[in-house]
Amino acid sequence: MAAFQEVFRRSGIDERRNPPGMVVPFGGSNIVALIDPGRKLKVDPNAHALGIKEIDGADTLRRVMQARDTFSKPDIDPQLRAASLPATFNGDARFFEINGRIKPIGFPGLEVVARSAGRKIEAKLNVVVLPEIKIKVAFRNVMIPGGGGAPAFHAKKPCNEQDELLTMNNIWRPQANIRFERVPSDWLVIDDSQAAVKQELANATGMKDASLATLTDVIDVEKLKGFFVKHKVQAPI
Repeated sequence: MAAFQEVFRRSGIDERRNPPGMVVPFGGSNIVALIDPGRKLKVDPNAHALGIKEIDGADTLRRVMQARDTFSKPDIDPQLRAASLPATFNGDARFFEINGRIKPIGFPGLEVVARSAGRKIEAKLNVVVLPEIKIKVAFRNVMIPGGGGAPAFHAKKPCNEQDELLTMNNIWRPQANIRFERVPSDWLVIDDSQAAVKQELANATGMKDASLATLTDVIDVEKLKGFFVKHKVQAPI
């Protein structure tokens, strides 16, 4: 059965939709597989809105196998492996590059179809072309008084801001053309030995005796949302 299918995981293609949906960055391109038993279907391009061309299947399959090898290694986190392993393709797969350099296209997208020689539509794909959205984000590790009063990380595994930024962009850029930019910031020191801080923590968590309030090892995000929001870093204009 003919169908459009993602090539690489987390690449901006949603096969759960009917028909499947695809995100292409404005000014860039994305690739999609067409499962075409018999390899005779013709993909209808729309020269006024998208550029569509068939690309080398051997090179694409080589890249797919490289990705499968990378995420199949025994030291890869199982959840990352499950979210990253690309599909296995056979000889029925063809690969197309869809270019979005002409104009943005909003949701639900422009319909791309694969037709038989008799002009019957065998597969559909909705393509949206999204301009890049930039979002500024700051990372602040929480510090608490440690031994001798020197600040120490509250978390057992402090955040690495560059790794976090890379992960966020790897997820959001191909799927929604959203790019995060880091705003420089200092670590946040919470001294829960101070009476004012204890009172804030008690108010947030519903404790009656503020003198017993501390920043616990496990943070209740819902209860302490208001406590931390005032420490938000303002993005530069």
